[in-house]
Amino acid sequence: MIISWPKWFQASIQKHLIAVAATLPITAYVEGEDRQTDDKLEYVEIRTNGPDILQVSKNVYRIDVLINVVITVKRSIKNTWRRHELSGIFMNAMTPEIDIYRLGNSVEDDKSKFTCLPLRNDLSESMGVQFRDLGRLQTAADLTQTMLQGTYRISNLQGD
Repeated sequence: MIISWPKWFQASIQKHLIAVAATLPITAYVEGEDRQTDDKLEYVEIRTNGPDILQVSKNVYRIDVLINVVITVKRSIKNTWRRHELSGIFMNAMTPEIDIYRLGNSVEDDKSKFTCLPLRNDLSESMGVQFRDLGRLQTAADLTQTMLQGTYRISNLQGD
């Protein structure tokens, strides 16, 4: 049911990336959550734009999703490459696809697999997972950041 798609995509992507963070362990925040980071040496922020839904024909839809992961590491950590190591782990988790499940609290949310969300594999500029080293951001807090951006597309998703 198309009305549940935004919830399923958001919940599945967040659950997937939070699970990756938990294995490290590193604190993960979802965009818009209240957070206290003063005592954290490293943390990750997750933001998902989409799903953008375009009906291409009767009961057939194109889905576009953009995922941003911002990794913040305080420079007091001895490993100067830590933000790059964490970036590699999250880049790996963002490729080649993310499973989407029927997650939520409604009757149709039975936690079964709904679809796979693949990275865009066309030759556009927004293809794949992009890495941006933002470097040192705040002198007083001594923070360094990297940002990952993954662009995903399902070309022909059946819906009713």
